[in-house]
Amino acid sequence: MGLKNAQLVTNVAVIREMHHRIKNNLQTVAMLMRLQMADAHKLTTAEVLELNISRIQSIAAVHEELSTKGFRLLDVRDFLRLIAPTTAQMMTAPHQQIVIEVLGEALFLPSKEATALVLVVNELLLNALEHGFAGREVGRVEISLGRTAAEYIVVVRDNGRGLPADYTKGLGLEIAETLVESDLSGRLRLIPLPTGTEVSVRLPR
Repeated sequence: MGLKNAQLVTNVAVIREMHHRIKNNLQTVAMLMRLQMADAHKLTTAEVLELNISRIQSIAAVHEELSTKGFRLLDVRDFLRLIAPTTAQMMTAPHQQIVIEVLGEALFLPSKEATALVLVVNELLLNALEHGFAGREVGRVEISLGRTAAEYIVVVRDNGRGLPADYTKGLGLEIAETLVESDLSGRLRLIPLPTGTEVSVRLPR
């Protein structure tokens, strides 16, 4: 009886934790949609739906891992390798050949932080695909993961059109920056390149 009671308590705790995380992630999706409302007039209905489908799929990938392997540290690299091809397929035209590579070492984080970072990188990938390769048939996006003694570092680099001289921060970058600062206590930096753009995300370890 004691063993059964202990198992019941454990199961209740797991269910409660899962509900809590689902609630938090739904709130995150709602926040992203509210941010998007300001730019909604610039996009078609299909474009808005595609962006939000991609965000929801990113969260769903994390929950799938939690449901099969339990609450533990999650490898962000694995999730990015899973969702990046789907995002690329959704955001590119059939004639475009955009190569997405996820490089570097495994990066293990608690589920809350892993979900936030996956959303950030997906947002940066959406941004690169939407703006960097318009009118181009081929291109490349590299997502690199690494670490120092004090930080985790994720870099998203593309060889697209780069930033125009009159560049102003768009919604995608604003969303990524908001998630980095509010959910990860990190910082985001945009770096123009001779060909393309680089965005680095640094998180405290």
